[in-house]
Amino acid sequence: MSDSQAQPDLRTILTEQAKSLGLIHDTAGYREKINQIASTQQLLVKDKKGNDLLIPVRIPCGSEQVIVDACNFVFGVETIGDFYSNIFNDPQLTREEKEPHAQEFAFHISAQLADIFGSDFSNITYNGSGRNFYEFAFTIGYHDAKLGHICFGGQNNTILVMITGTGCQYGNEYWEYNLYNWLKYDAHRSKLTRIDYAHDDFNGAYSSPEIADDADSQGMFALTNNLPTVQHLGDWKRHKGAGRTLQIGKRENGKLYRGYEKGKKFGDAESPWFRSEVEFGSTGHLLELEMLISPTQYFAGAYPYCLELVEAANGEIFENVSRIPSVQKESEISVDKSIAIWKTQAGRYLAVYRELFVKKDDKGCLVPDDTKILDMLVTDKADYYPPRLKVCEKFIKNPPTYAPWADQRSRCEIPI
Repeated sequence: MSDSQAQPDLRTILTEQAKSLGLIHDTAGYREKINQIASTQQLLVKDKKGNDLLIPVRIPCGSEQVIVDACNFVFGVETIGDFYSNIFNDPQLTREEKEPHAQEFAFHISAQLADIFGSDFSNITYNGSGRNFYEFAFTIGYHDAKLGHICFGGQNNTILVMITGTGCQYGNEYWEYNLYNWLKYDAHRSKLTRIDYAHDDFNGAYSSPEIADDADSQGMFALTNNLPTVQHLGDWKRHKGAGRTLQIGKRENGKLYRGYEKGKKFGDAESPWFRSEVEFGSTGHLLELEMLISPTQYFAGAYPYCLELVEAANGEIFENVSRIPSVQKESEISVDKSIAIWKTQAGRYLAVYRELFVKKDDKGCLVPDDTKILDMLVTDKADYYPPRLKVCEKFIKNPPTYAPWADQRSRCEIPI
């Protein structure tokens, strides 16, 4: 055996030392560790004429029983570049003059989306108009596969990205983790504004329109004394194979359940495939980024019935339940935004106070006495939370982490 075979080279030694110190991460091992949420497979159903039809579906992987089926998120224009923000806000430029810059800007956004979701998301088409109260809108994907939309121009200098159910199917198998990391660590002023979950019972073993409807009658979609609205859609009374849908709640209230016979939707009148979906919106809810990477626990926390579905799929008691905190719209504001407001209004005074009120540190040097300044400025009122930050009071004084019917269960850690 030669010396080169017997002993590792210097690069290998330094690399192993760096890994042991946490300076280098094993990307392959990391992806194995996080347990991909879903993989794309094909399900065989029959169409109305009896022909075989292959339907692409996402199958939960690892310990997950739920997939992310759609999501909307916003982030600040400054994430891509302040230069474009100045152009879009210039009142002297006409829409026609802004359009070339808008298309260039959309290209940069699509390049970022391609890094997160995959190369299919680099293909965009200008709609020629705006959408969702934004001045410009672009469609992601192709004519026969619309993966989502990009909107910008106005709305407090933000960018809205909407990923459709088709987009979730086309995305890389670990896109949820990519998006979570990017929104949390790279994007500015980022937040989720909508996220849809889906749980599939392909054999109809433990869920059906009748079971879901009976669960509603038993109060398993009610978390308060106010019972949600119910809609029965489809051929509930005279079955002709078109399928039935049970919808509970309203989209404008920020959360709704939709259970329907998915296989029959594609034309297979005999298919037992039943899908349960929960749609979360930002109206009255704070959508945490962790919802991207822990779909099962948030789905289970939506309604008691959803918890039963997850437990039935697992064949055991589900131990990790998270329920998104509900908040009133008028109290919803980020701490970062409140700091920016306060800095604008009182930042100069603080700068002067830090020069006026000083103390000596351990080395005898004069430094600002920040503790003294804060003690002078903090209010003496018992009810000190301003209306804009009431949401923080909810989190700190009454953390809404667990569903009230599962308060003995532990919250699972984010696998990142």
